[in-house]
Amino acid sequence: MIFSDLRGQGNLQIYQIDPLKKVLKDRQYFVDESDTIRVARGEYATLQFVLKSPEFVENLQADVPAIHGEGISLAVSQVGFVGYVELGRLTPSPGRDQIISPSGYYPDPIFTDTTLNLVPNEPQPVWITVPIPVDTKPGIYHGTLEVSASIHGQDERLSRGFTIRVYPPVIENTSLWVTNWIHHTPESLSFLNNGVNVPFFSTRYWELITLFAERLKGTGQNVIMLPVQKLVQYKIDGDRYQFDFTNLDKSIAIYQKAGVMKRLAGSHIGYRMGDWYSQFGVEVPVKSGNKVVTEILPLSDERSENFLRQFIPELLAYLKSRGLGEHYLQHVADEPIPENVSSYKAIATVVKKYMPDTKIIDATIGSDLVGSIDVWVPVLDFLHKEYDFYKERQEAGDEVWFYTCLGPQGNYANRFIEQPLIFPRLIHWINYKYGITGYLHWGFTAWHMPYRSDVYKDVTGMFADGNVLPGGDSYLVYPTFNKLYSSLRLEAMRDGINDYELLQQLKNIDPDMADSLINGMIYNFDHYDVDVRSFRNKRKQLLERLSAAALSF
Repeated sequence: MIFSDLRGQGNLQIYQIDPLKKVLKDRQYFVDESDTIRVARGEYATLQFVLKSPEFVENLQADVPAIHGEGISLAVSQVGFVGYVELGRLTPSPGRDQIISPSGYYPDPIFTDTTLNLVPNEPQPVWITVPIPVDTKPGIYHGTLEVSASIHGQDERLSRGFTIRVYPPVIENTSLWVTNWIHHTPESLSFLNNGVNVPFFSTRYWELITLFAERLKGTGQNVIMLPVQKLVQYKIDGDRYQFDFTNLDKSIAIYQKAGVMKRLAGSHIGYRMGDWYSQFGVEVPVKSGNKVVTEILPLSDERSENFLRQFIPELLAYLKSRGLGEHYLQHVADEPIPENVSSYKAIATVVKKYMPDTKIIDATIGSDLVGSIDVWVPVLDFLHKEYDFYKERQEAGDEVWFYTCLGPQGNYANRFIEQPLIFPRLIHWINYKYGITGYLHWGFTAWHMPYRSDVYKDVTGMFADGNVLPGGDSYLVYPTFNKLYSSLRLEAMRDGINDYELLQQLKNIDPDMADSLINGMIYNFDHYDVDVRSFRNKRKQLLERLSAAALSF
């Protein structure tokens, strides 16, 4: 049985809801939003349906058996129930579009391997993801969501049709540089291993690194940061080092095989030697008895310079042997500020001395690093305030990206769970509007920061200094044993990266229309049109204009 509007019909109702709308558990009123899903080739079609019943529902299951169009089928990559997580702390400085959940629970993880029970009148979203291969024939495709359940001991089955329109434009590759940091520590990996820490370089370690690489496929991520100095193994004889790059080599091979690494970024060489305002030192391997450990030493310590003058040339030679010399970025130290910028510059000078053609990249909170940095990554609100400076850096030949983390807050787009789902998508419309060619975030899998025992019960965190990590800042995927679940925010960011590519294509054929569309969505760095229907209309115009251009050739 196929319904077009199921409000009040039968024991189980289905509503189609735009996938950019978050469905809170407290919501009771729904209007069916049946609409064609419009996509280019090479991106993803996403759909959201809401199930609701006045009765207690057991063993709720959902599936999409097939999607057909003109003798061609599309494969479904994901059919899952949207899960709910608790926010124990709200963002300290929320914006005007903050979503307030009376229950404190918000939708985010997508569970693809479970059945559910549904209490009376409680909505349950179903999420569907359909990859559209680049060689898909343009046209109309029809699919069916099939739902089964038990109500009062009676089996119930119903189905709901949907339509996907595939347009001629193609996204073969993404050009926006995107990195979300994966954390390889034993503590972080324990969340995929029944709470048991995973030793570095064990068989289990490599299994989980492979799992990370596979999960990144199709997300738009193309810059991988690896903990290079921790992956390299050292032998020390007096003041001489020997370097074994075997584990680094194995890590690189895993991410390259998955096709998610166009550039490699080496993790930080320097770290603060004390609090936030302290100077940066160098992480140096030293002997401690029969073991090699690391210490953070000031650059003025001869052991620091001795290590760097041996390590960096050997690392560079290895990278060139792997064909990565031109594709390697080096982090020096994270978020230098005026109080410690001199120590940052000193370390950067040594790095440039031994790898002069390698670009230095870092998250920055200031403009006094000219000559020490090649890829500037200011936090979004600093980019806003100092935009003229960063345009000057681009004109001088530097790259400019931006990042978000626990800030900015207020009205700025971020990936916080309590923000509208259009926000993480619009992050990459901001990239396009302001000519910013990359995006960085520190937390793809930082389940352990700050320490939490259950990543589903409370997705916020607080550090000892009082800084709150808003819900969604630490991670974009959810762990269970040997598996990673996607999130609504990850899906939205992926789609935003593809929007960026379509806008670039439009700019090449009709820059005036590209300007009109982007200016109608992004008014300023912290002011956007968040109306979902308006967004869908602009996407439709974008696809239709690109399609008309494709047909004219």
